[in-house]
Order: sequence, then structure tokens, then C-alpha cells
Amino acid sequence: MRKFTVALFLLLAAVPTRAENLLTNGDFANGFAGWTIKNDGPGLGGQAEVLSALGNITPSASPQFALVSTGPAALRGSITKTIGSLSQPFVVPTDQEVQITFTYGLVTSLFTGGDNAYVDRFWIRIVDSNQGSQDLIVARTSAVGFLTVDGSLITSPAGCNFAEYTPLTPFSTSLTLTAGTYKIEFRAQNGINSLFDSGILVENVQVNTTAPALSVGGKL
Repeated sequence: MRKFTVALFLLLAAVPTRAENLLTNGDFANGFAGWTIKNDGPGLGGQAEVLSALGNITPSASPQFALVSTGPAALRGSITKTIGSLSQPFVVPTDQEVQITFTYGLVTSLFTGGDNAYVDRFWIRIVDSNQGSQDLIVARTSAVGFLTVDGSLITSPAGCNFAEYTPLTPFSTSLTLTAGTYKIEFRAQNGINSLFDSGILVENVQVNTTAPALSVGGKL
């Protein structure tokens, strides 16, 4: 009996730890279930859409991706500095390392490469319950190597127009977080203009933690 108990303990102790995704619907298969969309005013601010394609841009590994944008210029009117935000909260139960992965790309109708007041900005970040944040990606239309769309403008179903884009790119990083509530946020913001649309494409969003392996206690 003692040999059996020792063998069982060693077997269970050797079981690999189990990765747990702290997010729900990170592939947007159920639309925006679990996600929060924010803008700076009804009909004026940012928008979010779930798409199977945006022009010739298609998801790299999923049936669909999300587009969070500053919203179409036709609806913004003269409103400037509009913000589109897509976020989801998650809970880290104990102090531990988490692995954050997603695939993203940027789109804009702004003439890129010039650093001026018309520059649009993008953030992907982790925000804690005290509104402190840790940036994962920070970009601006003046400093990112955009490619030009072939042919005419790309138009999303909601009416956003884009002339330039960056290829979809996988991102992965590890962060050590203390126990608590956080959110992952994808954020696009206009500069001082109301004429140009910008946004972030994102797919396969995961925040994975590692659960403790099973173990057996007792006297040997």
C-alpha cells in the first residue's frame, strides 16, 4: 500500500500544469459577448465591428477578427479626438505570471509618415483596478510602416474608410501580475482632425495563466 501511495503521488506530481485562458470569446466567435465597447458619444465616437474580412485583409488563423476604430468621419462631423475602445476584464486569482497573446494590425485613411497634429494613435494595454496601465503596444500613424491598399479605399460595413494598413502580426509577452482585477484594452484615437479614420484589427486574444498541478497528500 505504501509503495502504491508513493507511486501515485509521484505520478500526479509529474502531471503538467494546465493553462487557463482568463478571457472569454477571445476569437469573437460570439460577436462582442464578454467585451465592452466605449466611445466618446453616440454617433460621434469610436465603433467596433466583427468581420470575416476587411477588403483584402483576412484573419490569419480565425474565421473572424474585430475592428475597433475611431468611427466613420461621416458620422463624426467636426468632432475631433474621437476614441474607440474595446476591452474585457479578467481576474488573476493569485500573484503569478500570465502569458498574453493576440494578433493585430493597424488601418488608417490618414497620409502616414508625417508627424503633425493630424497623427492618429493606437494603444494596446493592460489596465488595473486603480486605472494604472502597462502598455503592450503603442503606435502612431507617423512612426509605423504602413502599406498602401491596392485600388480604391477599403470600407468597413459601418462606413469606416482606410487607405493604408500594416500586416497582421502575432504578439506575445509574459507579465507578472499581483492578484486582482484587470482589463485588456485595444484603443484607437484621432488626432486633431475629423476627416480620417483609423483602427486596430485584432484576433485570437488570450490571457493565459498556469493552474497548480494536482497533488496528493497523506502519510507514507
